Amino acid sequence: MREESSTAVPSEPVDDPVLELVRRILQVGGEMHEREVRELARELGVLEDELEGLWSQDPKVLDSKQDHKVVTPIGRHRLNNMR
Repeated sequence: MREESSTAVPSEPVDDPVLELVRRILQVGGEMHEREVRELARELGVLEDELEGLWSQDPKVLDSKQDHKVVTPIGRHRLNNMR
């Protein structure tokens, strides 16, 4: 039997898919392979341009670390302020 990962899609829709994406990345240590980030973003309904804006626009919510995306302090701050 296969165990569900902590990034499994919720049975109910989320209010803010971008913040949910950041929350899920933080759940696994604040860092995730870019391919996994893109897959999770699709599952959550984050649009491609919204996703890329997370690491290409200032202030960055995600930053690159080799082939991973890492939640920045700004990303953590935004998530904490939205709870």
